[in-house]
Amino acid sequence: ATPTEIKQLDLHFQNAGAALGELAISGPLDLAKMEGSLDVALRGVDQRLLNLAGAARGMDFGSTTITSTNQITFTNSGKTIAATGRLVADKFQVTRAGQTTPVLNFNADYAVTVDNAAQKALLHVLALNGTQDGRVLLSARLSQPMDLAWGNSAGGVGNSALDLDVTNLNLADWRLFLGNTVTAGDMNLHLTFSSRQGGKQLGFDLHSQINDLAAAIGSNQTFQATVNLQAQGEAEDFRQLKLNGYQLQISRQRLPLLAVSGSGSYNLADASADAQVALEASLAGLGEAFPQPDTKISSGTVKLNGRVTQQQNTQTVTGQLALADLTGEIGKNSFHDFGSTMDLAVSRTPERIQIQKLNGALTQNGSARGDFAVTGAFEPARQTVQLSAKLSGFNQDGLRPFLEPLLAGKQLVSIVVNGNASVQYAPNSSSAIKADLQVTNLVVHDPQGQFPATPLEARLQIDTSLQKQSADIHQFQIGLTPSDRAQNRVQLQGQVEFSQPKAVQGNLTLSSDGIDLTRYYDLFAGGAKAPGKTIPATSPATPASTPADQESPPMSLPLHNFKLAADIRQLYLREVAITNFQTSVKIDGGRVQVKPFQLVLNGAPASASADLDLSVPGYKYNFALDADQVPFGPLVDTFAPDRQGQLGGTLTTHAKIAGAGTTGENLKKNLTGQFEVDATNLNLSVINVRSEVLKSLINVIATVPQLLSNPETAVVSLLTRATGLKKDGLMNQLQQSPIQTITVQGGAGEGRINLQLAVVQSDAFEADATGTIGLAPVLTNSTINIPVTILLSRSIAGQLNLAAANTSATGAYVPLPQFFTMTGTLGNPGKKINKVALVGLTVQSVGNSLLKPSNGNPSPVGNLLNQLLHR
Repeated sequence: ATPTEIKQLDLHFQNAGAALGELAISGPLDLAKMEGSLDVALRGVDQRLLNLAGAARGMDFGSTTITSTNQITFTNSGKTIAATGRLVADKFQVTRAGQTTPVLNFNADYAVTVDNAAQKALLHVLALNGTQDGRVLLSARLSQPMDLAWGNSAGGVGNSALDLDVTNLNLADWRLFLGNTVTAGDMNLHLTFSSRQGGKQLGFDLHSQINDLAAAIGSNQTFQATVNLQAQGEAEDFRQLKLNGYQLQISRQRLPLLAVSGSGSYNLADASADAQVALEASLAGLGEAFPQPDTKISSGTVKLNGRVTQQQNTQTVTGQLALADLTGEIGKNSFHDFGSTMDLAVSRTPERIQIQKLNGALTQNGSARGDFAVTGAFEPARQTVQLSAKLSGFNQDGLRPFLEPLLAGKQLVSIVVNGNASVQYAPNSSSAIKADLQVTNLVVHDPQGQFPATPLEARLQIDTSLQKQSADIHQFQIGLTPSDRAQNRVQLQGQVEFSQPKAVQGNLTLSSDGIDLTRYYDLFAGGAKAPGKTIPATSPATPASTPADQESPPMSLPLHNFKLAADIRQLYLREVAITNFQTSVKIDGGRVQVKPFQLVLNGAPASASADLDLSVPGYKYNFALDADQVPFGPLVDTFAPDRQGQLGGTLTTHAKIAGAGTTGENLKKNLTGQFEVDATNLNLSVINVRSEVLKSLINVIATVPQLLSNPETAVVSLLTRATGLKKDGLMNQLQQSPIQTITVQGGAGEGRINLQLAVVQSDAFEADATGTIGLAPVLTNSTINIPVTILLSRSIAGQLNLAAANTSATGAYVPLPQFFTMTGTLGNPGKKINKVALVGLTVQSVGNSLLKPSNGNPSPVGNLLNQLLHR
């Protein structure tokens, strides 16, 4: 080579001295005139060189070899270039990540002349051929030389076409390039690329079909389908591109799932575009192809007709979306011939996104059951938003699928929802949010007849102004249908300052002169239980939990010096009546303080406070609670209506608990405090007891006769004759003597919970317990050691011969020897029976029975002893 001429250039590729291939270029080519010719040959390239290039992607080219010969001629000062050549890839194969493609033999022949001065090209020859296992997989052929023209060239006059075919391509063989989503499928493709009017007009016609397509969707679903794609298009002078039409059809088991069609055009000169798209999907077919839990759809279609246009710098999207004939179940929502329609018109410029129209309706049986309309604009650079929305005439037919699952078995008879809302926001000027939502004529039918069919109403009104980075809430009011106890109005007012997104400040006040939530609570939570009827319990959702040996991570709320105060004069819920409710909550990052928290609950004062530090793992906490003589009945009847009338009396409780962390290890180290609970005049029948601890205690008391007759006491026969009271008889007496008092006092500290006093008392028995629960690092392994002393009423003790007849009646109860201890762990509680104490108790029972006088006469044993003493 010289500065003006290329004669020969050889490049040899080597690795560790071994030849890997050669690129040979020979001339002559006059660089000054850009005239001449070059022969370009690629020889001896195999997997060794290819593997070096593919190593970064983990590719191994196996037995692949590549050769190529080319001749390039430059004339007319380089403005005309002619090239001919042949490329051969023999035994092409790639392996990566354990996947290997089949062996493919490929060759290509071409001949082309490009005249840049005339702005045209002539493709003389183009032939492609690819075979796999001896059969043709890929082929392309040119019917006759093809003209290509651009610019203002007159072009040629002939027509030509290039046909490309892919035959029986097994997609599974090529998953290395397609990814793991496609697992099977057989593809056939035919593409015709045509040139008309001497290359001024180019076109293409594509037909493709994939049979038995299998694709992995998600973790456990496999999608099998047939896919057909047809598309036709043309380009004129390389200026106007047209997609005359396309059709994509996906079917499964010969049933259509999805069909997409459309057309479009694009003008290179002014960058204008116009595209249309039509889509139709079968919801029932898609539901069978992609089954979802708690979803069963028997019919339904989704149709979309849209248009996208571009003129200069404005893009516009218009269209109609329709859901029709939806019948089925999605979760708890049931649909029957349900539908929805929506008309959309949105435009976009570099400065503004404008929603000219977003109108829609819900439909039932083809008729409108509620309309909505949305308009607005968004300017990204200025971050301004203008949005308005309107709801009109939403009624029971349109809302039933969404509301009825919330109504606890009741049926929606009627409802009307109307409303409007507007948002105007600009970061550096005044903004506003306003809304007025009204619910009227809400009527339900209760099959159990517990909820009246009286119409209910609700209204939400919002009026908030925003100035730069603060908000003034002038009105946030909820109004409900008044009752004979309250006007049912709740108002939220205050200010929020959010200049620092991670430290929002605020001062809000929630107030109400009176609110009665009973009918709305019954509407969604179920009506009050009528006597003799049972309301089935619902299983609560299982929350995601942190492992038992790990603390919850620290948390910092995005609030700083944020205060929320509440002042509610009267609050009613079924039989619960709260007056003078006042509280104040302060949030400062990870610190949450609640003080005061005070109210009068059904005439009894109650107060609480809380100090919570969320900024440490597991949180630090300090709680206090005081309540005096709170009536028990209204609480139980309100929140456990299936236990209506089972409990009475009052509840008094005082507690102060402090600690850090909730795992067993940290509770053992940090939990401290005192607690006291005193429930009196409960009138709780033992058959209505639900506490597992109380049930265990009552079962032990009821089995005292059996415990006394245990075979291991060795005095069974005597006791059997001496004791007439059986377990069933004692249980009957326990049932006739309800529990009246439950008292618990205790404290926590030094790694344990100390039960200082626990008393359960009825007219038939009293149980006293003291003991400890030793906290363990694994909380369920915490040990229980609580001895329980059982006292029986003097009447029952007499029947068991446990109280001598001549014993003075100095107390309502007769204590039994301590024989019962609660043991085990919190995760596996148990009990321990002291058999030695039972032997003594049995001997006492038998002895008292033998010495007890009968019908006013001395006992036989007494007469015998008297005779022996006087001899």
